[in-house]
Amino acid sequence: PNVVSEASLYRRRHTRASFTEQLKDEEEMPELSAEEILNINRVKNRYSHREIEEFITSRMKDGRMEVTEDTVENAGDFEKLILAYDESIRRKSTYTAETEDPAPVTKGPYTYPGFVFVRRIRT
Repeated sequence: PNVVSEASLYRRRHTRASFTEQLKDEEEMPELSAEEILNINRVKNRYSHREIEEFITSRMKDGRMEVTEDTVENAGDFEKLILAYDESIRRKSTYTAETEDPAPVTKGPYTYPGFVFVRRIRT
């Protein structure tokens, strides 16, 4: 006959040292400097809500602004276009972006979707 005791049920698996040997080193993400963090924040605060709306309205024809190659002339226009899209997806925005699978537009170093901005109709 076999006698079952606590010692027969407990079997030691591996030591903690063997487990830690199998771990892979985690890749460390480079930490951003204070200057890099300020640069990231400045882009968002560089242009006011009014300047972004002005960017859209100045390029509108018949109540629509189609994003084409002529829309972005410099880095400032590119940033305004990004911020304009960011504004358009918010509920309280004056404009909305129609995104029916827009084709990408490339001009120089910039590639962006060919959105169409229209004035949002409030009901």
